[in-house]
Amino acid sequence: MIVGMTVALLLSDNFRTTKPNRKTDMKMRIPKLALGGLCAIAFAVQPAKAIQYTLTSPNAQLSSYSGPYGTVDVQLVGNTATITFTSLNGYLFGDGSSVGVNVNGSYLNPTIISDGSPSQFKDWTSSPPPVDGRGDFSLILDNMDFSNPLSMISFSITGTWANDASVLALNNNGFVAEAHVQAPNSGGVTGYVGATDSVPDGGSTVALLGCGLAGIGMISRKFRKS
Repeated sequence: MIVGMTVALLLSDNFRTTKPNRKTDMKMRIPKLALGGLCAIAFAVQPAKAIQYTLTSPNAQLSSYSGPYGTVDVQLVGNTATITFTSLNGYLFGDGSSVGVNVNGSYLNPTIISDGSPSQFKDWTSSPPPVDGRGDFSLILDNMDFSNPLSMISFSITGTWANDASVLALNNNGFVAEAHVQAPNSGGVTGYVGATDSVPDGGSTVALLGCGLAGIGMISRKFRKS
């Protein structure tokens, strides 16, 4: 709010540190317009940003091992949603129900994009049994075992969604995604973790902060000249 007020104040003709002067006003009006234009462009061209969920909720087997265990990024381009699981803090994905998501509505063409080797996986499961402590998921990918665990699994699906945030939905236990992970330095302890709903910033905060800093800089220069 403070940053926004700073920019608004700078762009206002009511902000003066000296007596009105037509020539000075014209000189100040140009950088004001330039700043306003740059701020408008910054908000208009915000890059597409995938929504990110964090795998933070473990079942009993992993309750003594701290997270976060990984992230789940969802990015929608046209009718194709790319879903990427990335492990954190030394945890690795593997075995049955390696990764799973609860898709919002119908979907088609689940396709592995990158994972290590496609031969490591058994198959997709579209009507799997409940995942231990995490509930029901509409799409699950099974790995062979933990002999070749993975730090990243990415796949795509096609369907009709309004935006990144609408691709996945909360399941009966309040999770949008799950993963079967192996804990680091544990002698092979494994368990399931879940991700709840999350909303991204989208980059607007950074854009606003940049405009505010530029405005503060122009204000300070104006004071120095007065």
